Formats: sequence, structure tokens, C-alpha cells
Amino acid sequence: MIERMSGHEIVCGYGRMGRAVVDELRHAGRTVVVVESRVSRMQTAADAGLPTVTGDATLEATLLTANVQQARGVVCCLNDDAHNVYAVLTARALNPALFIVARAAEEGAERRILQAGANRVVNPYHLGGARLAHLVVKPAIVSFFDASDDGSAMQLDQTSLGAESEVVGRTLAEANVQQRWGLGVVAVQRGTEVVSSPSPDFRLQQHDVLVVFGSRPQIQAFDDACG
Repeated sequence: MIERMSGHEIVCGYGRMGRAVVDELRHAGRTVVVVESRVSRMQTAADAGLPTVTGDATLEATLLTANVQQARGVVCCLNDDAHNVYAVLTARALNPALFIVARAAEEGAERRILQAGANRVVNPYHLGGARLAHLVVKPAIVSFFDASDDGSAMQLDQTSLGAESEVVGRTLAEANVQQRWGLGVVAVQRGTEVVSSPSPDFRLQQHDVLVVFGSRPQIQAFDDACG
């Protein structure tokens, strides 16, 4: 089954953070393959209905078994920074087009992991500390952004405009995203450039990534029509 996959996500490491990453990816509708060396964790992943590869995520053979050459992205959640560096190096060598996100625990590790080829590096301790501080300092904002179980709460998401999208070639004013889908356009990413709070006369192009603000049903409707 894994050999036939394309555009999937590979999560290396199925500890507490890896499980949280997998849950979020599945919630977003992504196909996920789990790579883990510990048999007990692999059994947990298999019991959850996940495609699994047992092995060392720093080795080429393991990532090739996970079909890394056809994958869209890799998330490295291994237990230490050194293993994450090697996993990123190996994945990048096997598929230069991958979008790679990795975990960093120690100070200074973020720079090394980025140099190894990761697109983004996350320090969970920094994020967790910021989240706790925001709950104390800005509780109303945190409550506003926390998604409810039915998906009706407001949230940020992104949509990449497809070739046949009806809004391509139109300005934001002409596309009328707010009136038609109830969404606010917070930013537009075009290549490596990010335009924050784009003006109404900003003209949209194919492959533009729109950062939009709205409810999950509104975002899904827009993605179905224009993504």
C-alpha cells in the first residue's frame, strides 16, 4: 500500500509528540505513514489503522520503504536532536522537493537542523511556554482561536490556488472572498514573498497561497471551489 502512495506525509517517531502530529494531520485529511524503531509504539500505530514502517528513520533504506521519494512532507519527532539532524539530511538527499519540519530540544539545535535541510524547526518547549504565557496575559485571544469540536470556531488556514480557480486573475475586490465565502484574507504568499493584509486591488495568480480566516466549513468550501 505504501509503495502506491503519493503526496503523503511521513512522521518519524511515534512518541507523545509524534502521536499529536499524526492526529492533527489525519484531522486535516492527510495520508500519513509512521516510521518508528520501537515495536511497542509501532503496534500502537498499527492498531490506530496507520501505515507503518519499522526501522531507523536516519537510514536511507527505512525512508525508501516509507516511499519518501513520492512523499509531500516529513516531520521528524525523534528523541534527540542528533537523530533529527541525520533524519533530515537523509530525507533531503532522497527527495529535494520535500517540505521538512523537525523538532529541536536543545538551544542551538535549531540552526543545525536548518543547515541539515529542514524547512522549519520547532522547539516545543518555547511553544509551550508561549502558550502558557498567552493563557495568562491574553486569555480572550486564546479562547477565540481555540477550535471547537464541531469546527465552527474561527481559525486561520491556507489554500493554494489551482489553475482552474475562478479567482485566479482577479483582484481581491473582484474575487469578493469575504462576501462569497465569509472569509477574511490575512496574507498571500507568492513564492518566497509574503504580502500581509493585501489591498483590494491585489491581483491573484495561480499557486498563490492565501492565508484565510474563518470557520472550518467556510474554509473547506473555499478550498473545494478554488484550491
